[in-house]
Amino acid sequence: LSIREKTTPFYWGQYSAVGIEGSGSIMNALHEKILSLGGEVSLRESVTSLNTRHEQITAIQTSSRRIDVTATQNIISTIPITTLTSLLGSECQLTFRGVVIVYLLTNRQKLMPEGVDFLYFDGKEISFNRMTYQRSFVANAPEDKDIYMLEITYSKGDMYDLMENKQIIDLVLDNLKQLGYLGKIEILDT
Repeated sequence: LSIREKTTPFYWGQYSAVGIEGSGSIMNALHEKILSLGGEVSLRESVTSLNTRHEQITAIQTSSRRIDVTATQNIISTIPITTLTSLLGSECQLTFRGVVIVYLLTNRQKLMPEGVDFLYFDGKEISFNRMTYQRSFVANAPEDKDIYMLEITYSKGDMYDLMENKQIIDLVLDNLKQLGYLGKIEILDT
């Protein structure tokens, strides 16, 4: 929870990045930085167990090798916290929600006010939670087209989780029509 005296981005004071050449460019930059500092990046290996001593990880067992860990080493883990706590012998009651993403390729007609790239929606009658104008995040975007991303959060087994892709797209288009957006743009592809 953050109470602020002035308007700031929701990620204010946190490390965040938007890749003008896509999210892969951020991962590539992090990869290069880790290597330049003498680190190692391990991909395509599953962590099968963690050895600990005095609440410190001393070794990581993967699907292909054992990695001994010293007290001076830093490990950056991308293991989901629920899996990590299980590997450490604890239970975690956290659950995660998924996100269904619908992309719309449209003719060049911005739906949002200038300088606004995200619109948030809160209400049971609208399926999506956020609409993002993607032009701001893409280098060399085509002049005659735009891309919008609509995000729907879901829980395992709920109606969005059980819907076919076409049903979700039709629902999003219906919601955009309800909101008065469909008359303003021509949808070229979804």
